[in-house]
Amino acid sequence: MADESAIAGEVAADLISQAEHDVIAAAILVTDSVALADAVKAELEIRVSKTKHEERIRTALSGVQSAIVLVDSVGQGLDVVTGPGNIYVAAAKRALRGIVGIDSEAGPTEVAVLADESAIAGEVA
Repeated sequence: MADESAIAGEVAADLISQAEHDVIAAAILVTDSVALADAVKAELEIRVSKTKHEERIRTALSGVQSAIVLVDSVGQGLDVVTGPGNIYVAAAKRALRGIVGIDSEAGPTEVAVLADESAIAGEVA
């Protein structure tokens, strides 16, 4: 999530660093600033052509997994970035730290919930 105070060149560099991993790598900018979105697009045009892996980066940036997403507000952008479910995933990871091998609360995770009949369904779901 970046607002109008972000530096377009730095945002573009970050998107490129994500896109260069693989042709299916996701590189996503969520912003409430049309000016920033336009400036980042311009920076990408300049910078991508100067990279060693230009073809891979262009493929990743033009794929369905990558986007520049315009939102109405920073709050809406944060909802897009974190989503309501991530709060619960982070809480579950905190609760399981030390019990199972979780190295970080951040990032994607697959969690298997083991519960018996005493579990409260709404808390497990």
